[in-house]
Amino acid sequence: MQRLRCPLTLTLSPKGREDKKNIPSLEGRGSKGVDENHPSSGTMCHLLPQRGEWIKKILKRVQDDMNISLKRTYSHINLFTYSPYKKAAFTLAEVLVTLGIIGVVAAMTIPTLIADYKDKVLLNQAKNSYSKLSNALIMTKSQNGFDSYGELFGPSYTSDEIVEILSKNLKMVKICKGNQGGCWNWKTKYNKKTYQNGKTIYRDFSKSSSAILSDGSVILINRYNHNGDCKWTNTWTKTDNKGNPLKDENGNEIKVSSDEGRCGSIVIDANGAKGPNQLGADTWDLDVYPQKLTAQYHSFLYKDKLEYENYQEGVE
Repeated sequence: MQRLRCPLTLTLSPKGREDKKNIPSLEGRGSKGVDENHPSSGTMCHLLPQRGEWIKKILKRVQDDMNISLKRTYSHINLFTYSPYKKAAFTLAEVLVTLGIIGVVAAMTIPTLIADYKDKVLLNQAKNSYSKLSNALIMTKSQNGFDSYGELFGPSYTSDEIVEILSKNLKMVKICKGNQGGCWNWKTKYNKKTYQNGKTIYRDFSKSSSAILSDGSVILINRYNHNGDCKWTNTWTKTDNKGNPLKDENGNEIKVSSDEGRCGSIVIDANGAKGPNQLGADTWDLDVYPQKLTAQYHSFLYKDKLEYENYQEGVE
């Protein structure tokens, strides 16, 4: 009869290996062999019940050791693996891929967020400027006993004199007379691409009657009420979509006209020389009618948003 050993294999911690010396041999005295022709007479460690307590202690020690050191780790090769001695971590490749994704998302979203923030700032500036100018005109009309705003923007006063009158209700740090310049020293874009003779153009307000206010904004005066009734005809040359004058069959430029009821207007750049210096963005005009004030051509009053198109001067 051939004796079979109990097939028990354990991996022990250093501390567990010390205890192994004190474990009685499974082949020692009193152990019974197993007849290979009669396997049912005993199987594996069940043949050694007297050794059961020692085996339980060993297994308990191994389990405690495993609970302390077992950690799960992840990698792009094996989605889920674990090792008794590894700590959770990311590979360098995973970190670089993650940073790359973050960079791409940031490049796509940050410019939009910045643009939205700038528009929000400009929108608030436009609303504040509208309120400031409106209050100044209302007070000026009341203080001077004008029946309508047409009296202020009528033939009785020049544009330079209108600035002086408004200075009583607007804090001005500098006044620039017409044709002298000094307050509005930059060109101003239209709210969208505007062409003249095939190239984009800007507005030039440098020679207008103007003033710099204490908050850094700049205003200028346009006076239309030359006849005293705020009624006048606005005439301009009809052009194609590239600003080229259209001509009739006789070779004469085609003129277009419309009847106006505005007495004048006040153009304001809400942040002065600071960009974008564009109508519809940081620059807009307050239209003055006999009995009302409005920024009818600018969306911030009724849409709570700015509408303008960025472009460069001189582009065909």
